Amino acid sequence: MRAAYSSARRQAMSIQSMSVEHIAKRVNDIHEAVAKHLPNVVHCPHCGTIEAVNAAECLRAGWPKCCSSTMLLGYLGPVQ
Repeated sequence: MRAAYSSARRQAMSIQSMSVEHIAKRVNDIHEAVAKHLPNVVHCPHCGTIEAVNAAECLRAGWPKCCSSTMLLGYLGPVQ
């Protein structure tokens, strides 16, 4: 337990010493890496609207909304 606390403390101190620009770059890199595994399309389950998106940008700024709710990731075709 003590080793885990010490490791977490070192990591927190490391983050504190980073510049805001460096942290922003690391977060951006994470968004880009995660986005590679996500579809680049969303759909509205209410009206059926389909929209192409940049998944990395959506991770940074939020997913589009339609019919007063957040659109769903991916599209599998019409629901029967």
